[in-house]
Amino acid sequence: MKKVLYVGLSCFSQTGGIEKVNRAWLKVLDNLHIDNKIKVKANVLLDKSANEKYIATNRFEGFKGKKLLFTIKSISQALKKDILVLSHINLAVISVIAKWLKPSLKVIIHAHGIEVWRPLSSIQKKTLADANVILAVSRFTKQQLIEKHKVESRKIIVFPNCLDPFFPKVELNSKPQYLKERYQLRDQPVLFTLARLSSSEQYKGYDKVIEILPALLEKHPDLHYLIGGKADEAEKERIEKLIKETGVQKHVTLTGFVTDEELSDHYQLADAFVMPSEGEGFGISFIEAGACGTPSLAGNRDGSADAVIENQTGMLCDNRDPKSIEEITSKLLSRQLNPVDIQAAIFEKYGFEQYREKISDLLVA
Repeated sequence: MKKVLYVGLSCFSQTGGIEKVNRAWLKVLDNLHIDNKIKVKANVLLDKSANEKYIATNRFEGFKGKKLLFTIKSISQALKKDILVLSHINLAVISVIAKWLKPSLKVIIHAHGIEVWRPLSSIQKKTLADANVILAVSRFTKQQLIEKHKVESRKIIVFPNCLDPFFPKVELNSKPQYLKERYQLRDQPVLFTLARLSSSEQYKGYDKVIEILPALLEKHPDLHYLIGGKADEAEKERIEKLIKETGVQKHVTLTGFVTDEELSDHYQLADAFVMPSEGEGFGISFIEAGACGTPSLAGNRDGSADAVIENQTGMLCDNRDPKSIEEITSKLLSRQLNPVDIQAAIFEKYGFEQYREKISDLLVA
């Protein structure tokens, strides 16, 4: 029976796409351990404790940000394992030292997106070179690894993300009334974006959607745009200024942070999920929207293309062309895609059970 060590930055103490991927992995590893297919231990740098829905506490250790202790302990434990799963390239030092001390150790590394598209340190490059398997979240990320870091194609597996194991398969009924009341909406078309509103990133594309709202309002005069997600002060000021300059104050609402409990309701409230990003490694929000029967608009210049099944769960646009964003958004608002078909396609391709089988094949075979 293979012994597996999983090391991560954060699973439960922070929110974001990478944390969702990490939680899904922990749930799979815990299941495989219970089924006596592997023996697993998980070390996570920033977390304090496990969420037992995903992994038993005796198989998880959180280090509360104590980086030196986390690194030393992870290296020491890796030497007693058969497989090391490295959930982020920023943990490269663990892999390099463990692999040097134990060359037979099988190293599997996650490549989520933008963190491996940029220039890497020498130790990060060595980690990629020494890895047995690199899991690229999208075809775009695989291509970036090959072109920018000369990684051998044969060791890269395109490994798209999945829905959270506890993401509900909702009934496709009417829009949630309590959210309509909260945002003072009537029976009107709604666009929704969920993203971290960060002044240091600014690649999600919600500003591009705001800029084309006047054109959309000519066709859909009562259209409303909800932008969900926590914003830093600088980005909030920038977006509010753009909204005012564009003259769409009555048609845009910044919702702030959206809780997990209300997430699927927000997707169902929308007629289309729109995120013409240029920096998505994958984009879990696209598949979450689809799981709620909501079609997505995504850009065609990053990993988003692997999270949207073209003309089935959404449509791709040229995210550098405002006219393309406008036209594709209008098509989605015209309900060309059936919500029942969207939901079925998402659960078939990105469901947790399929993900579990792929990880099992990777670790157990």
